[in-house]
Amino acid sequence: MYGNLRGNGPVMSEHRRAPRRRILKRGIIGLRNGGAIDCIVRNISNTGAALDVASPVGIPRDFTLIVEPNIRSACHIARYKGNSIGVRFNTDRNAPRLTCI
Repeated sequence: MYGNLRGNGPVMSEHRRAPRRRILKRGIIGLRNGGAIDCIVRNISNTGAALDVASPVGIPRDFTLIVEPNIRSACHIARYKGNSIGVRFNTDRNAPRLTCI
């Protein structure tokens, strides 16, 4: 549901745990074997991100997302839709967190 800027009418509700910011930055999907796959990070939050890739084929469920110049996080794929991938950042206490490098 959508509302207008004046506040009357229905409003679309946000269902994510954390609000996402649009960033449109180049990212790298870091693989365990040392390989890398380029991606575009469309939006990001403290809990996840939306990525666009040339093809989702060969991308593992778990990887490290690197967003230039200074964000790195272990994450896992939450959803696929065409060449778009939704990822959640790992919340395991022993897993690397979203960090600035």
